[in-house]
Amino acid sequence: MIQKIKQGIISGFQDIHQLHMIDWSRLNGYWDNNPAEAIEIATSWLTSNARYTIASIDLCRYPQRNDWPGWPHAGRSHERLGRLFWNSYMASGLGTLTFHDAPDFSGTITRKDGRIVSLYGDIGIVSASTFLFTLVHMHAGDLWVSVLDEHTQVILEPLIDFERICKEGMAKLYKIE
Repeated sequence: MIQKIKQGIISGFQDIHQLHMIDWSRLNGYWDNNPAEAIEIATSWLTSNARYTIASIDLCRYPQRNDWPGWPHAGRSHERLGRLFWNSYMASGLGTLTFHDAPDFSGTITRKDGRIVSLYGDIGIVSASTFLFTLVHMHAGDLWVSVLDEHTQVILEPLIDFERICKEGMAKLYKIE
């Protein structure tokens, strides 16, 4: 059973912060390792441009599947949580799912209207750099899922096409027609 704990449109950094899904200290050398710059970028991009849902989903209630592809990961609970998420997602029959790194997984999801969109996400708390570098590839309707623990997921849905906006900005910057 899925229970929506909180849902809304991102209205500023307070909304982003309360999701507890981004590690602002893990910048991996980008933005001169200055969290304020990453926070400013995330806030400017997401404010009024993304919907969030904090959901309670008991991942332990889904039967273990024998088609787990495996996923060696350095994180202490990552592989276990990844497997639980795999079991629940594949049981839903909503789409495809592949595990890798940065972000931890990606795939597709078929919406109720039949539209197929991209799915990205991370097990645990995502580094700010991974989240922001993934966000620039997302389109309106795509989903980001942070699996924080066995019972808590944060889902972000862009309301705009971030990839198109970034490509148009780069084209203007480099005067590409």
